Amino acid sequence: MLLKVSSVKKILFILFSSLFFSLSLAGCGDLLPFDSLTNDDSNPEDADSPDSSEGVEREVSGKLALALGGVAPGTDVIQTEEDLTGRTLDFQTEDEDLIDFAFVDGYNNYRDARGARVVPLDIGISYAIPVVDSSYRESIEVITPPQKLIQILVGEARGQLAREAVLNEEDFVKLTSVSPTGDALGAVIRNRIQLINEKNAPHLFVVNSEKFYKNPPGSSYEAVIEAGSGGNYQFSPLYPDDAAHLTYLDTARRDNIAADDVFTAYDQAVLTAAYIFSDDSQDTTEGAFAFYSPTTSQYDQLQEALISETTVFPTGAGTSDTQYPAMSPIQVLVLPGIATRSSESSVPSFVFVRKRNNNEPAVTNRP
Repeated sequence: MLLKVSSVKKILFILFSSLFFSLSLAGCGDLLPFDSLTNDDSNPEDADSPDSSEGVEREVSGKLALALGGVAPGTDVIQTEEDLTGRTLDFQTEDEDLIDFAFVDGYNNYRDARGARVVPLDIGISYAIPVVDSSYRESIEVITPPQKLIQILVGEARGQLAREAVLNEEDFVKLTSVSPTGDALGAVIRNRIQLINEKNAPHLFVVNSEKFYKNPPGSSYEAVIEAGSGGNYQFSPLYPDDAAHLTYLDTARRDNIAADDVFTAYDQAVLTAAYIFSDDSQDTTEGAFAFYSPTTSQYDQLQEALISETTVFPTGAGTSDTQYPAMSPIQVLVLPGIATRSSESSVPSFVFVRKRNNNEPAVTNRP
């Protein structure tokens, strides 16, 4: 497997290192076998056994998700299981503008703590390189997504993120946890960025062009999330009178959070946002550029169109071709696996809007 460190000298050190550097994240109860970056014979039976929570998980070996607004205690720590008796431990990076390293709380050196805290300095993808006795180990990919991407996910889907999160025995969100709803919402934002870049057209989603191109990709995410004109925002949590507005603001910093379910939603959103930002999560919507929460009556209209497979977009379904003239004709995707509005409801929390051909059905449940 190719290493993601640009320095030839460092690559040589890594290749000639005879020891694997297995790291875990302290405080979260999840072991991350980073040696699997080079060991394709890892035994799946050695993985953590599933807990009582049923949910989706993803492979994240060799990756660390951080946030400028803070993360759950211990989940910013990388630790080794390697025997360090009489040896030295240090951490380096070529991305000094993106991350730094600090001692684990309660320690005054890396060796005694068997690791380090990774401190995010800016949005981006960077690499932490453990160094044992001047010998470089496998690099760890560190992903720090835009904080506003985390905020908008919590603002739009606080309850869904909390319900879908997979927890470990200590009730922390597992580092492998996936929110299918969060992944789909995040994909829509990423798709908007891709459409703007393909067409060189920020106006498609009322995005401020100067901000979008200022320092991509981070500025592009922020510009899309904050898009709007005359106070007409693209995402409802941006409206001051929206019920989720204060949650959106509070999650700029994890320390601002008070409610337990918001902590869970935030910690899941950190993971979701990281893998959206790094393109490690699939676009389950296959091209959706918008989403909305249908009412029961709107969902009934969508269901009728879905069953009939009509190519005529239904009236009263919550959106229309006229809402997205540059993308018409549109198709509504009722995406399987999306959280419902509540445990007692069959209406999905969100449906997704994408472009279609004239002969394709107006509503579908096939991604």
